[in-house]
Amino acid sequence: MKGFCRIPPHLFAQLTPSEIMLFYAIEHFHFTDRGCYASKDTLMTLSGIGCNRRFAKAMKRLKDGGFIIETHGNRYTLVERGGVGILKSFLFSEKYTATEKVYNILHYLRPSENKEGLAAILRVSARTLRRCRIVEERLYLAGEYGTKPQSADGQNRNTSNPKAQEINKTTYTNLFGQADIQPEKTNPEVVILSMREKERQETEQVQALRTATVKENSLDLFSEMPEYEKLSQELRQVFKNAPAGHIQQAVYQAIKNRDKVKTTLFAYAYGILRQNLKQYGNRPESPTIRSVVAIRNEIKSKRDIDKQREKGKRESLEKKYQDDKIMSMNKAYLENLPTDIQNMVEKEMVKIGNPLNLPFISDAFAKTAALTFEDLQERLLIIV
Repeated sequence: MKGFCRIPPHLFAQLTPSEIMLFYAIEHFHFTDRGCYASKDTLMTLSGIGCNRRFAKAMKRLKDGGFIIETHGNRYTLVERGGVGILKSFLFSEKYTATEKVYNILHYLRPSENKEGLAAILRVSARTLRRCRIVEERLYLAGEYGTKPQSADGQNRNTSNPKAQEINKTTYTNLFGQADIQPEKTNPEVVILSMREKERQETEQVQALRTATVKENSLDLFSEMPEYEKLSQELRQVFKNAPAGHIQQAVYQAIKNRDKVKTTLFAYAYGILRQNLKQYGNRPESPTIRSVVAIRNEIKSKRDIDKQREKGKRESLEKKYQDDKIMSMNKAYLENLPTDIQNMVEKEMVKIGNPLNLPFISDAFAKTAALTFEDLQERLLIIV
C-alpha cells in the first residue's frame, strides 16, 4: 500500500492503539470532501479490530472525543495533519498488532523513555510492551526521519489540484509537536540515490534488449521448449560436429511426425540427421526439409499466439478484478446511505443499468450492472 500518514504526538496520550489504527483507517478513505464511505468490515480489517463490540466502542470514543464526525453515514476526520510521517504499508500491515505499531512509533518519538514510561502513556502494562517486536525505522518512517518524502529529483511533490492541496496541506512539527520550519527542498542523499537507481534501471533495460536481440537471431530455437531442447542435446552428443541447422531440422521433423513414429523420437531424428549429413553435410542445412528460417517463423508465430492468449487471459482477470473492486466500493457507498434514500437510489440504479428499458432485462440484473459503473456515485449525487 503506497502513501503515508502524519501522526501528531498528542494522539498517543489521548487514544488507545486500536483507536489510533481505526482513526487512520478512516483517514485513509477520507480523500474527498464527501468523507469516508468505507464499510464497517473494511475499517475493521484495516484497523485490525476483530470484534464488533470493540469496533463500536472505539467509534464512540472517536466521536465523543471530537476526533471524527459522522453525517449521513459518512465519516470525517478532524485532527490536524501534522507530525511524524508513517508509511501506510506498515500502519495497515497484518504482520503487527496495533500495540506493536503504536509502540514502535512512540519509541521513535521518545527514544530515551523506558518501556514503563511508554506503557504509562499508552495505558497498557509494561509486560505487554515487552512482548512487542522492534521494527526497523526504514520499514515505517516516510522519508528521512519522518519528514515529507522527496520526489525522484530531490524536490517536494506539489499537486496541481487546488482541492487536493487544501486537503493534503502539511504542517511541519518537531518531535514534541511544536511548530517547526519547513525542511530543505533538496536532499543530496536522495538526489544521489535516485540518480543511481535511474542508471541501474537504464542498464537493465539495455541488457534486456541485447539479450532479446541475441535470442531472436540465434539458431538455438528450442531454448524455451523442453521437449525440443532435450532431443536436440541428445543428438548433439552423438553428432558433435554437425551443423546446428541440420540438428534443428531433424528435431523439428521428428516432433512434427511423432504420431507416425513407431520407435523412439531419438531413433527417428537420428535416422533423418544421419541421412542428411551423408548427402548434404557440407551445407548449413538440408534442402529437402523445411528451412531453419521457416521453422523459426513457425515457432515464433506459435509463441506470439501463446503470448497473446496469455495476455488476453491476464487482461480478462484484471478486468474482473477491477469490476469487483468497483462493485465493492459502490456497495460500501450504498450501505452507508439512509434507508429512505436507498429506495430512491434503487429505482435510479435500474435506469442506469438498463438505459434502453429493454423488457428482457430484469431489475435485479440492471442493479448489478449499475454497480460496475465507475461514475455510479456521481450519477446518484442528484438524489443523495
